[in-house]
Amino acid sequence: MVASSNKKPHDFHVLLMEAKVTLKDDFLACLNKRERTIELLKDQIAGTCSTILGRPEKNLSRLRRLILLLDVKEDSEAFRLTFITGQKLVAFSILEVFKDLIPGYRVSEKIKEESNKKKRFKKTTISLRQYETRLLSIYKLYLARLRRMAQLLRKPKSQSSSFYRDILSTDLARERIAAVGVKCLCDLLVTHPHFNCRNHIIQTLVPFMTLSKHEAIADRVCTSFGTLFRQDKLGEVSLDAVKEIEKLIKACGLFVRPQVFAVFLELKIKEVEKKGQEKKDMNQVRKELDKMSRKTKRRLKASRKLDNVLLEAEASESYKRRLEHHTKILDHVFLSYFRILKRTILDLSDEEVKKARFRELLSPVLEGLSKFCHLINVEFFDDLINILFKLIKSDLLDAVQTLNSCQTVFSILSEEGSALNIDHQRFYTRLYQILPDIDLSIPTKTIIVLLKCLDTMIIKRRKTSFPRVVAFMKRCTSVSLQTNDAATLALLSFVRRMFIEHPRADILLDCESAGTGLFMPHVEDPEYCNAHATQLWELQLLKNHCNYGISQFAKHIINGCCSDEVRLRGQRI
Repeated sequence: MVASSNKKPHDFHVLLMEAKVTLKDDFLACLNKRERTIELLKDQIAGTCSTILGRPEKNLSRLRRLILLLDVKEDSEAFRLTFITGQKLVAFSILEVFKDLIPGYRVSEKIKEESNKKKRFKKTTISLRQYETRLLSIYKLYLARLRRMAQLLRKPKSQSSSFYRDILSTDLARERIAAVGVKCLCDLLVTHPHFNCRNHIIQTLVPFMTLSKHEAIADRVCTSFGTLFRQDKLGEVSLDAVKEIEKLIKACGLFVRPQVFAVFLELKIKEVEKKGQEKKDMNQVRKELDKMSRKTKRRLKASRKLDNVLLEAEASESYKRRLEHHTKILDHVFLSYFRILKRTILDLSDEEVKKARFRELLSPVLEGLSKFCHLINVEFFDDLINILFKLIKSDLLDAVQTLNSCQTVFSILSEEGSALNIDHQRFYTRLYQILPDIDLSIPTKTIIVLLKCLDTMIIKRRKTSFPRVVAFMKRCTSVSLQTNDAATLALLSFVRRMFIEHPRADILLDCESAGTGLFMPHVEDPEYCNAHATQLWELQLLKNHCNYGISQFAKHIINGCCSDEVRLRGQRI
């Protein structure tokens, strides 16, 4: 007790400071060692990569050893500090090497079968095939390492690879390594979609599209598939990807991310194979074959075989193959759309979570339907229109979603669905009701959708009744008072077009004439609101608008849509 009482309090403070200095020195030493290790690794990788790219056919073994650097594991603090950076450097360097080495064709994996048949080949052919076989095996080895990285996010820590289990102690470290694997896989798929193991890459990446906890990685995967769809002209790669995405949507149901459906909008499909199109009369074919001699049949068979070989070797964009692929793609896309629409209408309860998820999914689904609806088979038209009308009647849709629904319906009715016996009035009524509720203050996309809808429903349909036309003209002019400049000009351009298409509508500019009855702006049906009994007094306000273009446009309409520039500028209104 006496000895302890003789210790001075500041001695503990000195000991504590010495311990802190020691820890700081150790940490700085680790950082210095980390920097030296990273610099050595960079030099080693740079030298190996330049050697491989200089003579790849002689140095593929170096590429294999470079990939095996991803398997190096040490139980030391210095190694842990350099592990993530080292994995990034090695993975991205190998990625750039493969981008240069991968050929512009798919490597045949039946080389062993052909060698067993004892066929004779040139030495150059044999060496090329050996090189392709070795390159493909090393490529598969690299893909296995990338999948091991990527799976860190999809599997819990207890089920993840034992290689990373002890090294990566935090979720942030696991996410950083997984992001490296996902990025490399995405780049390989986008830059070389024709190469081997394409389906394995797609199957690995598609589940990442629904990672709500890691939105940056999910968005990267969605962006990569969007780029893939835009670049794919033949449709073969897109078909494989769409099949996997459709399986994902089937498994996730309402809990799929809206960005997954938005990816379908990047598909470049303008034509599909209609049902019954280009079907040959088999009896006629048999008659033609019976007339041919045996020699002619043999020659025809040989020429067809040669055509198939040339078609595969040149990878030409055959119209028939493209049409077939696009037809299958569209089948899977519409199956995904209908699965969401029908399932939610039948099973949607009062749960707010389900309703919120449904609203999020509706926007890309309806936008996709409006884009591809003219390619649907006629037999699905009636069911689709009934589903859309149920949605429009419900309170689940906002104004923009209702616009997309109306655009889809009238795109169908303006094409092959024109013969269907469907009541159009209900859709006109709904569009007339929601026009004042559309927020046209910010998004340009909303203005475009509205103009497309008005163009399809009113301008292009020649049988639209006159009361309906003037009602929409009056409603659009009223809405233009509360919108931004771009939306106001867009709505005024629609009104001007209506005056040109329907000369009788000039009654809305004549203050001295009067229609029968009173104008009832609160009536929801445009047929019975008596819009022809009012005037477009809104134009008198718009001609004094601060925007010069809007004021001139309003004067132009008041003057009867004249094309006389002198009258427009000089006449006092």
